[in-house]
Amino acid sequence: MNGANHWSRRVAWMDLLIALLLGAAMLLVSVHRGPDASWDFRNYHLYDGFAALEKAPGTDLIPAQRQTFHAPTLDIPVYWLHARLNQAPALLDALLALPSALAVGFAWFIGRTLRPGGRPLSRPGLLLAILFGATGAAGWPTTGTSMSEMPDGCLALLGLLFLMRPQARWAPVAAAGLLMGAAAGLKLTAAPALPAGAAALLLAGDGSPRRRMRDLILFGASGVLGALASGGWWWFRTWSAFGDPFFPYLNTIFHAPLIGRVDFSDPRALPRGLREHLFYPFTWSLWSSTRASELPLRDPRLALAWLGAMAILVAALCRRATIGRSGGRLLVFCAVFVLFWELQFGVLRYLAPVELLSGLVLLLALTPLRRACRWLPELALAALLAGTAAITLYPDWGRPPPGLVASAVKLPPLGPQDMVLVSGDAPLAYLATFADPRTRFIGIDNNMTRLIPGSPFMRRLTDIVDNHAGPLWVLEIPGQAGDPGTVARFHLRRAGACLPVETNLEADGVRLCPLAREGSS
Repeated sequence: MNGANHWSRRVAWMDLLIALLLGAAMLLVSVHRGPDASWDFRNYHLYDGFAALEKAPGTDLIPAQRQTFHAPTLDIPVYWLHARLNQAPALLDALLALPSALAVGFAWFIGRTLRPGGRPLSRPGLLLAILFGATGAAGWPTTGTSMSEMPDGCLALLGLLFLMRPQARWAPVAAAGLLMGAAAGLKLTAAPALPAGAAALLLAGDGSPRRRMRDLILFGASGVLGALASGGWWWFRTWSAFGDPFFPYLNTIFHAPLIGRVDFSDPRALPRGLREHLFYPFTWSLWSSTRASELPLRDPRLALAWLGAMAILVAALCRRATIGRSGGRLLVFCAVFVLFWELQFGVLRYLAPVELLSGLVLLLALTPLRRACRWLPELALAALLAGTAAITLYPDWGRPPPGLVASAVKLPPLGPQDMVLVSGDAPLAYLATFADPRTRFIGIDNNMTRLIPGSPFMRRLTDIVDNHAGPLWVLEIPGQAGDPGTVARFHLRRAGACLPVETNLEADGVRLCPLAREGSS
């Protein structure tokens, strides 16, 4: 008995060591790639955290476009770390990659719960499966960036890990609901984890139908509590201010009076028609595509996992193989997550947590090959990993040139009496974090203002600019300054030479141009 316990402890320590090594590899990858300079980072991830911690309410107005109103919960640590570690970029990159490191560790332990045919997966095969999923085009390029889906995704994966264990008590179900709900509250793109977890409980749960319904109710209630705990404070704040908890989104439902019934949803990445819904991952599997991404990508991983899931389904119907209850939960979770993702989002990087699990699905499908040769599943998965690595095209979200600081920015002097207008769709709100917090930054021509002309919101914005008594400036990238008549619509004109803004995050340069009111000398 003592020998068995000793062996069990050795196995547990070995699994923990492998998970730590996988996580350490993700940290090293992030440090090697360098800091974040993505569009989202420059537009709102840095600014929203700064505004939440440093700005007095009402100082600025939509400098980060409509993303100004995104919940800043995940952006506060991004800004806090940048403010303190800007001159230590390697440490900054490593800390921002911690969620990705945790996610691969959770994926490893999820894999260790799988028992196809009643036997655990081999560690070499499991390692190949984790590498297969971790190097996908959704999650790999965003490792260590503010665009990563893993801060919320690792909570969803940890919740799934609780669901993968045999449910003898209510605590694992409640913990899974809390974690997946918290993931959704942190970022709504993780919301598909909740119906996916519920479906896994209902369709592949333990016990009688009555017990499954009890677990489902407990999971749902815990999920609501988790979402309210992580996102409720922001939803209440935006509801109180605008009459829409998700302002400016879903306003066709909530009808916030400041902007009218404007639909801010973006359906460009959503599948079109039943055929594309069924075979969406094949759209970018062998050909470069922008169908599910702002930038071109190519990646067959999810398409291969789709084929693997179909093979498992056929084998189960023919009673040729069994993947066990934990394998069933994994498949149901991934399938339902993808279904809700297709219905609501369609942007590939939002699917990063499921992509991380894609190698596990493929390994389950390949496991029956062990009957022909002991190591055939591992050899087949290794060949697929090499083949996908050879043809994958990763989107380049942007990294600054190597340097001694992560964000090297130098603005011309701006004081508390200055107002800076941000013109155009260029992501420039991050520059506000390098100015006096009392300096006002106002977005005047962007992805929100163009959709609400003549609204009470735009009248308020115009009044703020018209009544400002101090110096006025416009911030822009040459060639990306938006509508040249925008400044004139505010009864302003250019008044002198523009001043350069030094930044390592823009290839085309930025300038700050003085403005004067029409008719003034």
